[in-house]
Amino acid sequence: PLNGWTQYGSGGLASDMPIVKVLDDNQVLKDEIYSDGMYAGYIAIDKYKDESLGNLECCNNDQKLLEQTLKSLGYKTLFSLSNEKATKRNIEKTFDHIYNVLKSKKNSSFILYIAGHGCKKEGFDKFLCYDHSPDKMISTTFDYDFINNYTKKFNAKHQLIISDACFSGSLIKEKLRNKVWNQDIANSRSMHALSSVQNSGKAVEHQGNGIFTKSFVKTLNQLLNEDSLVKLSDISNKLEKNINEKLLSINIQMEQTHVPKIGRLYKEITSRDDNHQT
Repeated sequence: PLNGWTQYGSGGLASDMPIVKVLDDNQVLKDEIYSDGMYAGYIAIDKYKDESLGNLECCNNDQKLLEQTLKSLGYKTLFSLSNEKATKRNIEKTFDHIYNVLKSKKNSSFILYIAGHGCKKEGFDKFLCYDHSPDKMISTTFDYDFINNYTKKFNAKHQLIISDACFSGSLIKEKLRNKVWNQDIANSRSMHALSSVQNSGKAVEHQGNGIFTKSFVKTLNQLLNEDSLVKLSDISNKLEKNINEKLLSINIQMEQTHVPKIGRLYKEITSRDDNHQT
């Protein structure tokens, strides 16, 4: 925010973890809440090794759009993997890198963006890596539940996964909390996700961008312009409205499968090194 977060210390929701810099009465509180920095990483796959899978058009454009936006808010890019670089092996190596960077940064914020193909196979919702092969489902895909487990090992205090991929709604296990915001909550660990779809939905692309990611950036900028403040609980309604307007402009009626999903990755989190919970 540019002009302050007047609800810090009173009011607000426990799930309203800030995803941008926090100011209060012209006093920078980021040094208290995110004294170890703000970081982001990106995985975006338009083109796949298996041409029969069908390439996408907008994932890399969306990644660049979001990265530019988050950089303007103070987020440092830790990595960016696209197309042929986004193999499962490289993604796992990158998760090692994130783990090593964040392991000493308990007072940090981390945002992970993933965009590409998703599928449901044998009861599991999966993100498809660049080298995906139908006969190598274990070695060329990630179950979304595995991504949840990886992020739990990252030591950042506040984490947000933004996913623009089919079936990625399964990342989210719990609704947002309704507890009153206070400083203890601001200093507790928090892990949330924002998905372009519900559990069984499919993402939509149009004119060079995914409708979800472009609408998210639009929503973020609108909220900052209106209130100089963005909290997770503020995003949902305005984002859904922006998505609906875009779908109607291309003669698609918004259905439940197009509605984004927001919530927590876990009911309760205990960190690796201490007993902080949220």
